[in-house]
Amino acid sequence: MLRSLVRCFGYDLQKTSDPFQDQRRLLSGVAVRTVFDVGANVGAVTRALHECFPESMIHSFEPFPESFESLCAKFRGEPWFKPVRAAVSDRSGRQTLYVNRKSTSNSLLPVATGAEDWVSPRKIANVTTARVEVTTIDEYCRQEAIDEIHVLKMDIQGGEMTALRGAAEMLSRKAVSLIYTEALFVPLYQGQPSFHELCAFLTDHGYALFNLYDLHHARGMRQVLWGNALFVNEPIRHSAIDSARNGP
Repeated sequence: MLRSLVRCFGYDLQKTSDPFQDQRRLLSGVAVRTVFDVGANVGAVTRALHECFPESMIHSFEPFPESFESLCAKFRGEPWFKPVRAAVSDRSGRQTLYVNRKSTSNSLLPVATGAEDWVSPRKIANVTTARVEVTTIDEYCRQEAIDEIHVLKMDIQGGEMTALRGAAEMLSRKAVSLIYTEALFVPLYQGQPSFHELCAFLTDHGYALFNLYDLHHARGMRQVLWGNALFVNEPIRHSAIDSARNGP
């Protein structure tokens, strides 16, 4: 009845998608052994990924010392947890981390001029900088003898496509099954790619957008600000999506 009433006003009600349930369904029948949590902060998504894939080893990357210490304290002694005190980019070495008022907004990119139009300065204003270790996904996989990543989660504040460039070898082999990444739709960081550039990059590497989640909007004109996006590689798309289609 409620849905019929809402439709009278030109709207519809849809059940909210759960990104972790979707990931589990997409990888049903797959022995999920390797998950990367890039930009783990203090481990909220690390825990969610473990609950979703309890048999997997979760490699949690976090460069900010305070967040890294909290992350390690939360999961210390867990056999499925491998902490990595490093940022992820397209080259290894050391880089400047811009430390902002809220640790979840820390980035290898400086805050863009005008970002305060979309996000409160209490969250995104820069406080200081720190020099941190940086690695690439390809290099880390070679060091750890990792042949396949079943889930690559990224939340690194505008640096997602740079990190993907550092995974060129893994992406070329379709050795990453799912990519669950933050998506920014307004300019918050200098040099941040647009969402359509991210989509184009992944399309060129054989990945398709599956769904969007947790979209946040500005007041007034309801501009979409940010959310999360799930991409799937061609083998997963064929086995879990195309073969199960019942029509539009």
